[in-house]
Amino acid sequence: MDQARSRPSLSPDGRPEETANAATARLGRFDEVGPDRSPVLHAVVENLADSVIITDRSGTIQYVNPAFEETTGYTSEEAVGRTPRILKSGEHDRALYEKMWSTILVGEPFKGSLVNRKKNGDLYHAEQTITPIKDARGSITHFVSIVKDLTERKRTEAQDAEIRFARIVQKRLYPGSDPTIEGFDIAGGAFPAGVLCGDCFDYVPMLEDQLGIVIGDVCGHGFGPAVRMAEVRAYLRAYARMHADADEILGLLNKDLMTRVEERLFVTMMLVRIDPGTRSFVYANAGHPSGYLIDAAGVVKAELESTGTPLGLFADSVFPSSPAIPITPGDLLVLVTDGIMDCEAPDGKVFGTTGLLDVLGAHRGEPARRIVAALYDAAVRFAGNRPLPDDVTLIVCKACFD
Repeated sequence: MDQARSRPSLSPDGRPEETANAATARLGRFDEVGPDRSPVLHAVVENLADSVIITDRSGTIQYVNPAFEETTGYTSEEAVGRTPRILKSGEHDRALYEKMWSTILVGEPFKGSLVNRKKNGDLYHAEQTITPIKDARGSITHFVSIVKDLTERKRTEAQDAEIRFARIVQKRLYPGSDPTIEGFDIAGGAFPAGVLCGDCFDYVPMLEDQLGIVIGDVCGHGFGPAVRMAEVRAYLRAYARMHADADEILGLLNKDLMTRVEERLFVTMMLVRIDPGTRSFVYANAGHPSGYLIDAAGVVKAELESTGTPLGLFADSVFPSSPAIPITPGDLLVLVTDGIMDCEAPDGKVFGTTGLLDVLGAHRGEPARRIVAALYDAAVRFAGNRPLPDDVTLIVCKACFD
């Protein structure tokens, strides 16, 4: 029977039993495997980024290239004379190896995705192609295996999937619609610098038929800050159902964050409590950039300055609420994160309070939703139409009653 089509009995790992006695010539040099001693071919294989393994017909390794050594941790001296079983991870059953051998022993290439094990025990994902090599008579003499390490790609794909899922979850945490309060036009928007946003804004129902408007910013941006902000939002909504005072709610949030000091993430936050009945508001500001109340003529009536340190810095911090601030017809309340205030032009100038108030003055007669869009568009133009380096979040509240 032609040797190319004979099938030896298989050991438990799926390779021929004869392999145990097949370590004939322990050849480690590529130019000693087969008749072709082309220097060019040698150089190509030696410099290939993917692992190359050449075995004899029984599966004994005769050559590995430098990429194999780098990927697996086995040197050429450690691999030559042994079988690819040294990479076996235990993640695959006997059926896979039977399929592999039944394919290559009839002269067909085998392609598959495997999980292999490095010398140090780490697992890695690999895309493997095993090609039978025949002599002039058509008999199989060697097998050449090309192995592409897919570990980093798999890790990246998994991370991308997690981030996409987190972004979907985060979007659902933002208000699905603007609040409807008689006499007020309120709109907000979050514009992430990356895939995820470390800023948040929310409209929170509070006791005594009042509305809480919340804006916050976790230090940094990306996956970790986004997750932290989602947690803070959940706690804040829970406390707002039980406590009416803005300063008390921020104090409770601060205590929660102080239990996780090892994560070293602090949060700036402003909570504005609007009372539609008295047409006034109070606020508490935990280290957040100032908000502004502007009258119908464009004059700043009140600056909502910080009343305390950022949340998560000091266990004994307090966050005093402001006195009640009246809202009159035509007033405009705007809350922002530092992403827009710190926005820089190509010449180094900062958007700052001047840029903010200029845009508000030019667009203050428009609906709140359009003012939010105008502020963000102005910041992007100010930056020379470059991507903004930090998350931008904006809330605009207009007094529309007579």
